[in-house]
Amino acid sequence: MLKRATLLFAALPILLSVCGSVRAQVPACVTADAMATQIQTRILQCFTCTNLEVQVVPFDDPSYTQQGRVQWITISADLLSQGPFNIQKVFVKSFDVTLDLNKLFAPHIVVTHTACARSIVTACITEEDLNEIVGPNSSLAKNSGIEDLKMTILPGAIKITGKYHPLFDADLELIGTLSVSDHRNVNFEPTSATFNGIPLPAGLLKVLLRKMNPVVDFHDVPLEPSIDQVVVDDHRVLVTG
Repeated sequence: MLKRATLLFAALPILLSVCGSVRAQVPACVTADAMATQIQTRILQCFTCTNLEVQVVPFDDPSYTQQGRVQWITISADLLSQGPFNIQKVFVKSFDVTLDLNKLFAPHIVVTHTACARSIVTACITEEDLNEIVGPNSSLAKNSGIEDLKMTILPGAIKITGKYHPLFDADLELIGTLSVSDHRNVNFEPTSATFNGIPLPAGLLKVLLRKMNPVVDFHDVPLEPSIDQVVVDDHRVLVTG
């Protein structure tokens, strides 16, 4: 489904680090605008964005800015994508953020983390975007043994259908909800599971869920978001934190 999906948001650890021993060119006088520009550059190095906006608001004391500490950072985009994965209406606001300026202005990047006091995050994922992720080459399709996997968003629920190889390509149908665990993972919790219209044995269902969950893993995403709630309405998945 969304296993290891690359969503951009939350707690503002900003994927900024230096590769090897390359020295960062930190400006002699760092400004909030320069930090915002550099953050936007980092995001665009990793994602394709529509209407990306980054705002950095400093404290009144300019010495904080020189230390990489600011009042808040906001990131918004109408659409943010990486590979087949898209999310829409992304909004992140993190408060009392401290960035490592050497890493922020370094010429190369890898994932690292940045301190912030708290953050607000919202985003939505459409049914079309979900099905882009669960194509035949996706990790979920390969790991689960489900061929022709399709997801349908129902009011308050997710339906998963496909051919289940371990049961001789039986027609599989799972209906369930999404839940958050550890503020990092989103798991699928079935309310019904059938193959060829027959209830799936509990043992097989347990094995299948172990291969599927977490359907969304935020540990590896650039901003390593802290997620509080996932809500499924009649046409999209809403993520908040």
